[in-house]
Amino acid sequence: MEEILEYLAGLKADGYLLINEKRRDYQYRIYDKSREFLQLVAGLIERVGYKAHIYARGGGRWYELVVYGRDFTSLIGELWHRLLENPTNAFARGLADAEASVIKGNPNKVKFTNRDVAVVRAFVDVLTRNAVPHRTYTERRRSGVDHVVVITGVDNIARFAESIGFLHPDKRKRLLDFWGIESPPFFDHLYLARVGVLGGRA
Repeated sequence: MEEILEYLAGLKADGYLLINEKRRDYQYRIYDKSREFLQLVAGLIERVGYKAHIYARGGGRWYELVVYGRDFTSLIGELWHRLLENPTNAFARGLADAEASVIKGNPNKVKFTNRDVAVVRAFVDVLTRNAVPHRTYTERRRSGVDHVVVITGVDNIARFAESIGFLHPDKRKRLLDFWGIESPPFFDHLYLARVGVLGGRA
């Protein structure tokens, strides 16, 4: 269960926690273009004892997942701050699903981008611990500075997929279609019927 919560905390990198003590309004919100992915996340949230709601936004061009309630929101907030200092593979997996992209080209790469240096540092710490070669740099834009982590080369991407990888079905499919890399279906033993996959590890 702890691994699932760590993963859900990582997903907050592309969302936010709404905490309004005065109005007693507490919300965990994340966003994605894939309803299928958010349904998988909702299954994990149900597994740890909470209820998630999925809403279509932008005329169905993207979706929002929301968990209402103080207990879950506070728990994720506490985990977020703790895991930035001591990140785990599950937390990094959530970060990757939230902020990484799979790109076929010259070079082939997985590219992780975030504005928060602490988030990028946490992701890099896990890559280093798992001996995944990578490089970092910054991209300056009118809206601010993006901090970037890039994993290049099929062998290095395969090492990333084996140790951290993705739960997101679109990103997993790109790894397989582009380079024949299978990212283990993490958490599949917890919701095998819902996901419809076989094998894998926690």
